[in-house]
Amino acid sequence: MLLNAKLGELSPASRNHLRALLHRIFELAIRRGLFTGLNPAKSVPRVKKPKKLPQYLKAEEVPLMLAALERQTG
Repeated sequence: MLLNAKLGELSPASRNHLRALLHRIFELAIRRGLFTGLNPAKSVPRVKKPKKLPQYLKAEEVPLMLAALERQTG
């Protein structure tokens, strides 16, 4: 299927958006009588998005950030 072909090219969120778009297109076609049968996108599960760890300043970045803030407020 198209979604599986995009496995290495698109992020999980982008693949979920593509899946949702295909689902809406088929639902509209079914409502208008342009497609008969079940919506094939319904059988495709959503892709789980990996959780990203929050990024913090590194120890060497803290003095640079404090200096930049001091210049802005000074």
